[in-house]
Amino acid sequence: SVTLSILRCMSTAPHVNVRGRWLSSLQIAPSSPSTRSRGISSIELTVVIAVTLVMAALAVSAYRTYSVRQEVKAGVAAVGGLQNLVTDAFARTGIPPSSERDLPGLEALPRHRYIEAVAITHGRIEVRFGNDADESLRGQSLLVTPFQTMEGEVLWLCGNRRPDVGLYPLGLFGGAHPPPALSTTVEPRYLPSECR
Repeated sequence: SVTLSILRCMSTAPHVNVRGRWLSSLQIAPSSPSTRSRGISSIELTVVIAVTLVMAALAVSAYRTYSVRQEVKAGVAAVGGLQNLVTDAFARTGIPPSSERDLPGLEALPRHRYIEAVAITHGRIEVRFGNDADESLRGQSLLVTPFQTMEGEVLWLCGNRRPDVGLYPLGLFGGAHPPPALSTTVEPRYLPSECR
């Protein structure tokens, strides 16, 4: 019978006494490296955590840069109407307005949550960011500067953008004084592409 066959096999196999139990060698199966479950070592876990932290830091930095650039863009957009008034004043007189007082159509200087002050000096608009702006912008200035072509067309450049060949300070051909030399103090990485 089947039971007798199993008993014969067990009787012919060597037996081992393990803690008072008799076990057949057929029941002892050595574990092989391929059958053992492999866990994560502490070094691998440390590497995974480090990579995750670096990626999270990069994502936070990229988002912050993006949000600060949006604030700078909002500052540029806020003075868009003022740019039109400066352009109109130049078209009438041939010289840029020396200050905001030379803009008859100006009822009030632009106001915006991020802007502390706006000033006009020989046509150039200076936007100074206030306490509601990101800490990297507080007290910093962004310049929006008008230039003219030989044909008298007015083009505006913001930030550190340099004028192309064929662009001249506004009012140069009418004998106007150029504005005093100033530069944008906002960090270049926070300037939108059109201001770099």
